[in-house]
Amino acid sequence: MSNRSLRRALPGAGALTTAAVLAFGGAATAQEPAPPSEAPPRAVLRTTVELDKPHYLLHEDMRMKFTITNIGGQVAERVRFRLPPGDPHYDRWNWAPLRETQEGIRLEPGETRVLEFSGGVVDRYNGSTAGIEDKWFDFAGRQETGEDHFTAVAPVTPTEGDIRGVVYADKNRNGRQDAGEALAGTAVGVRGGRRMRAERTTDAGGRFLFAKAPGGTWSLSYSHPDGWVVPEGDGSVQTVRVTPAGVELSVRAERPASDSVQAELALDRTVYRPGDPVTITATLTNSGARAVEGVQATCLDHGSKHHVGSGAGWGDLAPAGPGVTIAAGETRTFSVTDVVPREALARGEVLAVCRFGPHVLDGAGYAEATASAAVTGEPEETSPPTPGPVPPGPGGAAVPEPAARVALARTGAAVLGLGLLGVLLVASGAGLLRASRNREARDADHA
Repeated sequence: MSNRSLRRALPGAGALTTAAVLAFGGAATAQEPAPPSEAPPRAVLRTTVELDKPHYLLHEDMRMKFTITNIGGQVAERVRFRLPPGDPHYDRWNWAPLRETQEGIRLEPGETRVLEFSGGVVDRYNGSTAGIEDKWFDFAGRQETGEDHFTAVAPVTPTEGDIRGVVYADKNRNGRQDAGEALAGTAVGVRGGRRMRAERTTDAGGRFLFAKAPGGTWSLSYSHPDGWVVPEGDGSVQTVRVTPAGVELSVRAERPASDSVQAELALDRTVYRPGDPVTITATLTNSGARAVEGVQATCLDHGSKHHVGSGAGWGDLAPAGPGVTIAAGETRTFSVTDVVPREALARGEVLAVCRFGPHVLDGAGYAEATASAAVTGEPEETSPPTPGPVPPGPGGAAVPEPAARVALARTGAAVLGLGLLGVLLVASGAGLLRASRNREARDADHA
């Protein structure tokens, strides 16, 4: 069939075809493809680092000044210093707000920020140089090209000194060592410096010695088999700076709070549902002959999701609070509120595990208590929206709308477009069939 015959047979076919194309949002005529648009410019950071000195001793602090400029065309979001745990830069410097656990900073295109940080000398290359080498600031969407790396190093001279001291049991609580108070058998541990660890045990006179320790900051810990504890609030014996002059320590130990403080926990109900409020009541009793000061509380979750108490507002008892005093023979009660977590339903219980004592987050010697309750049922859900009115059927009874009709209504314009195309295709097919039959009839007449 020629095009002319087809047009005579289907005088409206062109309009119908155009309508079919338009029904699907297309164009009636072919168009040249649009040229691909250029990718938007990205954020690029350029960083320079200045050290405060040209040379360092190993025990000294160093200061770094970072000048960060966004030379790209987009905003740099969540700019942070990503350092793996264990990297000495990560552990010994306070990089806030650029620390990986923080939100980071925001740099507009062309914006420059100057930030300064200080910390202990980080001895790269076995103590010969210090500083920072081949690092970069991470940000959202950053691409690794190497163009944003930075380095700043300076020579370092190693230093060393002795850490020595004596541990004593302050039996009369007068704050100084008296005759007969030397605490033998105490395990003293150190870590730091060049990421080294070591341990010594005090002799009969309570003395210990770490000879020729590398210069820098060291952390110390103390443990005695009879339960004597070193108050963690005394930072002067927990963290020391080793210089060539050495360090001399007098370490006071005392009996733990758990010797005289007893703790009990109670929840206000025996059964909860997820999302219910829960009141935790702690009862602390001092059965000793002396007041216990600075008592704090911390509730643990041990990595589980069915615990409560860790997010509660403990007030003065909070680990960051001043603590409370419990006089000799006194009993005090404290109540806080929390919410039963959804995950408690899977475990079938909600649990509170709390510790009480001075500086309880840092060491031993605390009193611990536990309380639990059952969790059942589902949390209350918000009611679904009320459906619209349903037209009445015969006799006034409401007839639900057929599911197929509801599904069709939800498909929207796409279904309407498909229906229109179907009609057009059927019409086109019928026209073609008629045109073919007419042509066959004419051919038969002329035969």
